[in-house]
Amino acid sequence: MAERLAGGGSEQEDALSTVDRLVESAPCGLLTTTTDGSVLLVNETLLRWLGRAREDLVGRPFEELLTTAGRLFYQTRYLPVLRLRGEVREAALTLRTADGGELPVLASSVLGGGAEGEAVFVALFDATGRRNYERELLAARREADRSERRVRVLQEASVSFDGCETEGALALALAEVARTAAEAASSAVFVLDGAVLRRVAGDSPLGDAPDGGPEAEAARASVPVTVDGPSDADRYAGLAERLSAGRAEAMSAVPILAEGEPLGVVSCYFGRARGVDGDALELQAALARQAGQVLRRIRLQDRLRHSSLHDPLTELPNRAHLQSRLTEALESSAKTRRPLALLFVDLDGFKAINDRLGHAGGDAVLAQVAERLRRLVRRGDTVARFGGDEFAIVCVEADAAAAVRVADRVREAMREPLRGVPGGYPLTASIGVALHEPHGEVVSASDLVLAADGAMYRSKSEGRDRSVVVRA
Repeated sequence: MAERLAGGGSEQEDALSTVDRLVESAPCGLLTTTTDGSVLLVNETLLRWLGRAREDLVGRPFEELLTTAGRLFYQTRYLPVLRLRGEVREAALTLRTADGGELPVLASSVLGGGAEGEAVFVALFDATGRRNYERELLAARREADRSERRVRVLQEASVSFDGCETEGALALALAEVARTAAEAASSAVFVLDGAVLRRVAGDSPLGDAPDGGPEAEAARASVPVTVDGPSDADRYAGLAERLSAGRAEAMSAVPILAEGEPLGVVSCYFGRARGVDGDALELQAALARQAGQVLRRIRLQDRLRHSSLHDPLTELPNRAHLQSRLTEALESSAKTRRPLALLFVDLDGFKAINDRLGHAGGDAVLAQVAERLRRLVRRGDTVARFGGDEFAIVCVEADAAAAVRVADRVREAMREPLRGVPGGYPLTASIGVALHEPHGEVVSASDLVLAADGAMYRSKSEGRDRSVVVRA
């Protein structure tokens, strides 16, 4: 390696011998090449790294020791810089070992004079540890990016979901955030209606009520279900064809759970076959869990709102709901200039039935009456339980003749036999009708109720089982 000088004493020879040993066993690979890249000299360290004999390398082009990618870099970047600047610092190259393995190195080269004229002196440092570190660092950075994206998606979803007051609004928000997070072609949200899934938001190539497919399995088993492509879809009858018709090949279905109870499913559909990785599936599941908690809260609020506005026995609107509905109807009547009628219904003979059958029997009779009233009214009308055995019917856009026709149908229906009531306990209805025509003085809901109630008492005093009409 070291250039031998002619002559000289033993001290000089010993010094050169020490330099040779140092070069041969240096902790880095050393070699010298011609300016066109042919190997002239190589140290023992590099031979050991590569698992090659010295005669295999000397006279061989250096670039033949490189991988394909390393050779491309050597030709397009390494050599031009060396020729332009006369040196290269820490160029990343990959050598091929004798057993077919790869050895990443950092190459520093300098163009200088040698015994045979101009040559290139190269030092190669093993970069295996550095590359592994860089790979670990890159993996950690990617994981951090994924975690940051996941947190950001969940935070944005939380804000979006918490602002939803209805199931429909929540389903729309979930479908959109799931589609964006999964980078899917489309997405859909289904809710369980009994045992049947019903689509409430998004787009699905499988229709509005998928039956027996991945969505149904996800809801039934409360676990995520994935379909990676057409061949994987064959486990479900006709699924591949339905996906193809909707321009999709893969999908994922994740149950929407709250306290372990399945409430629905959120599905993502992909235009090409692909495996849904665990991170993406877990993010979809996390979104579904968030939505499940909000859906549970919305349903609880709906139940509370419903119970506050409905009679628990008959499920009819209660007095508070009647007041609100009547106010709305009066406002609409004022705008459309169409008449409005309120029917106040009191049951004749109910006290005797209640005394005979007891409170449970009386409640059963009231439930039957409520069901009959529901069937009798027109579309858009409202039946309410005012209290006790009194009911009210709001008839929109009804003049006196229309209101009397409804009242007559009610009276006829009340005369029909009742289940569980023995003979000798007839039931009839006394009805007061308050008619409002929006041409004169403005009336309130309370005014109309008082007028209808007064008319009902007139019908009872005039013999019962009849109706009396007053104008309000």
